[in-house]
Amino acid sequence: MSTIIITGASKGIGFQVAKLAAEKGYDLCITYNKDVASAKKALRTLSKLTKKIVCLKVDLAKKKDIEKIFKSIKNFSRLEILVNNAAVNVKRSPFENINIKDVKKIFEVNYFGYYYCSQLAYKIFQKQDKKLNKSIVFISSQAALFGGNLFTHYAPTKAAINTLTKGLSREAIKHNIRVNSVSPGIIMTEGMLKVNKRNLNNISKSIPIKRIGHPKEVADVILKISEKESKGLYGNIVPVSGGR
Repeated sequence: MSTIIITGASKGIGFQVAKLAAEKGYDLCITYNKDVASAKKALRTLSKLTKKIVCLKVDLAKKKDIEKIFKSIKNFSRLEILVNNAAVNVKRSPFENINIKDVKKIFEVNYFGYYYCSQLAYKIFQKQDKKLNKSIVFISSQAALFGGNLFTHYAPTKAAINTLTKGLSREAIKHNIRVNSVSPGIIMTEGMLKVNKRNLNNISKSIPIKRIGHPKEVADVILKISEKESKGLYGNIVPVSGGR
């Protein structure tokens, strides 16, 4: 088999991608940032599903941490897929109250972290046989299109990812490296679980399918567009938004 790197995979969408990949026999490299308990739990579960796995504490704002990811897979099977999933979670906030230092921190992880991870994967992919599947997937957000609500510090990072997807995909084609994004709408991740039931009900009503999405639904799409069966997909930004 081959190796898949998934950043931010101790829970939520990232964990679901890792679980699906492990079930298919991929060697796994997953990262987490602060939640040690979730990382240990994920590692226990995933270790039962695949023979090779490494779980690393990584701050995507630090180049040395990102480089550690790629050093850790030197004895693994060849790298096939990079899923850029880890992101800074932010609280909704009025524009005038947002600290510019916080905006810079969000960009450090959500954009520059993705950029450097992809650059290192890209260099590995360039050396591989052109016929092999080589895939970079960015996790964007529907907030990139609609701005979100009180998300002026977060949504622009995802808009930048959409542009990176389009630009890099055109450049990567010559090496048969496929670059795509998945753009989730409202998904029942950890943050949504903290929303009160009344608000969750109102949110559900605003979605055409009348329910909030599940992380596994997003993970299914991520893995599907990553694999060789989707070899015609270049530069796509795939929404998983329940029709919203």
